[in-house]
Amino acid sequence: MTTTRKYKANREDWGRIRPLRSGRVHASYLGPDGVVYNAPMTYSSRTDARAWLSGIRSDIERGKWKSPKATRAETFKSYAETWVAQRTSNAGVPLRPKTSTEYRRQIEKGLSEFAEDKLQAITPARVRTWHASRMKAGKTAAAAEARLLRAILTTAVEDGILETVPVPAKLTKSSAGKKFRPPTLEELAILHEQIEDRYKLAVLIAAYGGLRLSEWRGLRRRDLHLVDGRYVVDVTRQAQYVQGEGWIVGPRSPSAESAGRPLPRG
Repeated sequence: MTTTRKYKANREDWGRIRPLRSGRVHASYLGPDGVVYNAPMTYSSRTDARAWLSGIRSDIERGKWKSPKATRAETFKSYAETWVAQRTSNAGVPLRPKTSTEYRRQIEKGLSEFAEDKLQAITPARVRTWHASRMKAGKTAAAAEARLLRAILTTAVEDGILETVPVPAKLTKSSAGKKFRPPTLEELAILHEQIEDRYKLAVLIAAYGGLRLSEWRGLRRRDLHLVDGRYVVDVTRQAQYVQGEGWIVGPRSPSAESAGRPLPRG
């Protein structure tokens, strides 16, 4: 005879959620190592607590779970290197070589001050002091490094290692202070007249094609098609410079706009 297991009212099928006197709820679970782990914060509803438990259970089932005890003892450099290796774009694909190389360079150089620190040791005060020092090297570089640091430590919050992100959002903003003026039509005509013949078409495409620099560098002759008296640029590739490897040509980012871009008439 088959019996059906009955659960008490409000009992969770995995993990534990208990109400607090404050009206909020607390969540915990039994890890694969036999240790009970608590959520890094309390939640305003059971739904939010269940969402956190669901994420933890998913990590366990996929073999991506890490003991909070181990991650809390992990240094920033170790955590950051793993973060870069596992990071994906908004489209769900691994980071491009240029992006991952730049992130690793920032971790080795600009963020090296935090390399041997435990994540919990990176406080807002320390971040502000570091940022003030890096501003002397350049506002743009300091902001880019702060954005990477904030992204990495935001994931640490999601992992339950930190309670809040210690990098103020205002530190990630910068202005290079440089204004660029595109050439006038007269100046462009002079440039086009003076440049070598083999680069004349490239100048026109750069001026009127609306391509990113990486897309422009990745073009081939076969990417231009004459349609009804008008050339259409078929953008399917892009070239990116990777330190130590040179220019690498690969498929264009799937997040970019439509591939076919007509050049203006005239």
